[in-house]
Amino acid sequence: MVIQSNPFRYKIVRVSEPLPWERRKTSEGFYNLNCEVFDSDTYAWKRLNDLELPSGEFFRSSEKPESSYGLLHWLTGKNNVIQFCMQTETWSFFPLPEDEIGDGSSLDLVSYEGKLAVLCSNSNSRGGYDLWALDNSSGKSWANVKDVQVTDLEDKYAKPLWFLSNDVILVAGFVRLGLYNTSSNKFQYLHKTTTQECLPYYLPRDVCFPFYSDFERICLHEDHTGRSKTKPKMKENY
Repeated sequence: MVIQSNPFRYKIVRVSEPLPWERRKTSEGFYNLNCEVFDSDTYAWKRLNDLELPSGEFFRSSEKPESSYGLLHWLTGKNNVIQFCMQTETWSFFPLPEDEIGDGSSLDLVSYEGKLAVLCSNSNSRGGYDLWALDNSSGKSWANVKDVQVTDLEDKYAKPLWFLSNDVILVAGFVRLGLYNTSSNKFQYLHKTTTQECLPYYLPRDVCFPFYSDFERICLHEDHTGRSKTKPKMKENY
């Protein structure tokens, strides 16, 4: 995660299973995971205190975390949120909205208007999802901010992955990937396959994710006149 842009600084968080002789379990039922942080400011790795999870909890380390306001978030096996603060380099836990727990909904953490949010499938509506956003003023309460309807698509397995704006979401389906506008009910294909080249039924969010690129294309060779073939700077958003 980028901590600041000027001067440029970033941190990398690594969570891993401990070696057999490092495993421990406390009397409260907690078990430990190793946690390390790389800081570009010092250009070195630092071992932090172990991450302790309650008994029965599962840390989905393979999933891409959602970031907001200098914090990283993962969804746990018991549908709680585990949070890592880049500034203090500490962990904390908090629950999802109670209305969405235990009803069999499909849950995914997403980012909405810069806030942490959870996208929940609505069993009462085909292609319907409820969006709950965390109140940043307190960080303790959730609000149902939007009802998302992915309708009128040929692909009945279409599933939202993340929000590009208030109305535009990236949708992955069985044979297509594209941008869906919930206001105009229009779908723009980014990728479409044949029936023999279907996308997975469930497209993992760590396989398809957003990124932003700001780079210079540079040619390291010069032509016979001695002039550089450097191309102008380009800024691209995806």
